[in-house]
Amino acid sequence: MIFLARSKVLTISASNSQSVVELELAEGKYREVRRLFESQGRSVKGLQRIQIGKIKLGELRPGKWRTLTGTEIKSLLV
Repeated sequence: MIFLARSKVLTISASNSQSVVELELAEGKYREVRRLFESQGRSVKGLQRIQIGKIKLGELRPGKWRTLTGTEIKSLLV
């Protein structure tokens, strides 16, 4: 049984062969998104994290890091 804690699902684009969907998760578990779509008979070609909490990743490449701003650090401590 799959329990997905979510607060937002937005379809960005859709066709007969492929769709682009944006999910906002309250918390992410290992392979949770893939298991959710597979349970509905769908496959996932790729995933991209765009934000963690209130921190937007912007153009940050996979495996790279950046120093958090003071405001971002405060948002994590709330």
